[in-house]
Amino acid sequence: MGTGSYRCGRLRDKKVNRSGLGGDSSPCGRDSSPALAEALQRVGLAGRHKETVHRLSGGEPQRVALARLIVQQPKLVLADEPTAALDRDNTAMVLDSLREMSRAGCAVVIATHDDTVRDACDNVFALGTPLVSR
Repeated sequence: MGTGSYRCGRLRDKKVNRSGLGGDSSPCGRDSSPALAEALQRVGLAGRHKETVHRLSGGEPQRVALARLIVQQPKLVLADEPTAALDRDNTAMVLDSLREMSRAGCAVVIATHDDTVRDACDNVFALGTPLVSR
């Protein structure tokens, strides 16, 4: 089963296009340059594929991580605070993208303290309290 993690810490020293997004490092074993360009455009980073991830600012590395997930199309996504450091528009884009992955059959697990993110989820399990699900 393919899995993807929505964390950007391990990407810091890599160029955006070598962060598991395309070329020889493509998780699909094929040239995914068109998929890379489309994913970067979708997350608002069109044309930024040659930049080093650690030079990106604010929530941009998080959006690279999301683009990586879009290209990889994993069966499971573990998203740890996926909207931290993102503005309202980018938060909505991330949530829409994760929901789209879920509708396509990907299991999406999100850890968050953000009520907006929590309210966008189909099921909620609060740690440290009796099991809550909706």
